[in-house]
Order: sequence, then C-alpha cells, then structure tokens
Amino acid sequence: MLPGSNLANALADLGYDLRPELDGERILPHAIVEKFARNGDGSLGILTEGSTNKVTTVVTHAGIVKTRRFSFDLPQGG
Repeated sequence: MLPGSNLANALADLGYDLRPELDGERILPHAIVEKFARNGDGSLGILTEGSTNKVTTVVTHAGIVKTRRFSFDLPQGG
C-alpha cells in the first residue's frame, strides 16, 4: 500500500494480524502531477508552490513510488 494509506489500520481494526514485509516499489500511471498556468504570450508555465495563478492544464506521468507491504493469514472457512 502507498504511504499515507489507512488500509493497514482498517484491516487491523477488523481483526487481521498484519505482519510488515520488506518495502517495495510500484509503477503508477499517474504518480507525477504537473500543474501549468497560461502565460501572457499563450505559452504554458509550470506553477510553483504557493502560486496564485489559475491552473489551466494538469498533466500526469507514470512514476515509481515506494510502497509498504504486509502479510496476513486468511481466516479458515468451514
């Protein structure tokens, strides 16, 4: 699961005994997000942190993200 996800807590609350495994990496199709504003000449300029310019275009790219991994036993059905 991705860092910041609350899935591990939700599963633990349901009684699953989660065991941490080695962290991993995954390629996600929209991991990188770039926001652009239209410049006075019509070209696009990337927005910086805290900019008050209006976002006119959002572009996403694939990227590698770190993941946290856990294992747990499935309940035995009868």
